[in-house]
Amino acid sequence: MRPILFSAIIVLLAGCASPADRDDTPVVMVVDSKGAPIAGALVTPELDNSSASRPAVISPDDRARMTSDAQGVIHPDLDDYYWPNDHCYHFIATRKGYLDATLTISKDLFPSPLKLRMDAVGEPAAPKAAPDAPLGASK
Repeated sequence: MRPILFSAIIVLLAGCASPADRDDTPVVMVVDSKGAPIAGALVTPELDNSSASRPAVISPDDRARMTSDAQGVIHPDLDDYYWPNDHCYHFIATRKGYLDATLTISKDLFPSPLKLRMDAVGEPAAPKAAPDAPLGASK
């Protein structure tokens, strides 16, 4: 009986362990005002004042990594988006039919997934809650 119990405990513990090859890369995705993914959005880094000017041409490989896929996910090198002077990531998203969006977020507060919201052209602005209003109240 003991060997069976010992085997069951080992199987249970092995099932609870996290895989060693787990990917901890933060996910960046582009969504619309309703949270639906936006495919084909180009998300480039905003350059700080100390950086060289933005290259006029982006290589096909870089463009592919910076363009959102069908799930709205981009696969960038986040070091390109990081400003060491303010310890934040800086993003600019563009896509035809949507207003350009910029986002700056602290390295310490970076969520995964990070959802970069883009509003459709002509779409009314989302209502904002007053600072002292109860949750769900509109201004």
